[in-house]
Amino acid sequence: MNSPARMALIAAEVRQQHGWTVQELATRAGVPVGTVTSIESGQATPINISQVHQVFRTLEVKILALPSSLVQDAT
Repeated sequence: MNSPARMALIAAEVRQQHGWTVQELATRAGVPVGTVTSIESGQATPINISQVHQVFRTLEVKILALPSSLVQDAT
């Protein structure tokens, strides 16, 4: 994945394949709904990296790299 738009497309498509709503994915991943919404919006808004990993782990999608525009330190 190399852009926020590509991440958004993949996250939304895989979530829908699972038959989950945004709320269901957020609950399953243990992250705020806003995190899922931000990922799926494709906007280059910094998000907590551990939450991004948790969302994609829940979706069973491997991410090899995150766009630097999305990375926000967990500190």
